[in-house]
Amino acid sequence: MPFIKAKISCRISEEQEIELKAGIGKAIELVPGKSEESLLLEFEDNCCLWLRGRNEESIGGLPISMDGFRLFDREHRSSKPLNLAYKAAQLTDPEKSDAFLTELRHAAVIDCLPTTHFDEILKVVRKMGINETTFKQYYQDGSAENALVKDLEYTHRLGIHSLQAYLIQYD
Repeated sequence: MPFIKAKISCRISEEQEIELKAGIGKAIELVPGKSEESLLLEFEDNCCLWLRGRNEESIGGLPISMDGFRLFDREHRSSKPLNLAYKAAQLTDPEKSDAFLTELRHAAVIDCLPTTHFDEILKVVRKMGINETTFKQYYQDGSAENALVKDLEYTHRLGIHSLQAYLIQYD
């Protein structure tokens, strides 16, 4: 029986909890042999979350340590470059894409690097040993954008309409 425990730094209403349950229930069906009937969920809201000895602030319901956090600036106001980077990594080297995602998140949240900047994304591409030329091609020619649009359409069909960042599927 799968058990998912979600700790959330803000208050969630009963309606939001039901919506989350329904969305996760649909998503668990992607795992062979699993359904909402076999899923155990626990939601804990208003959690005080700490990272590296510092209390975290809530932005969009997500815990973010704002001390030194440099993800956004005047020219970079969207996390879309990160989504496109993950899709480009999946297209370039599916075997390394999940490790790339982990490293990209680490660079943004732990190292506080401005990973919405393309040069910072490319540093992670190089670190992970992903072919930079192919990655750039997929990132810039619309292939990553098309793959992202397909993911968003799919999550909307599942009833997920808020703040998803990545769709990770298991075969």
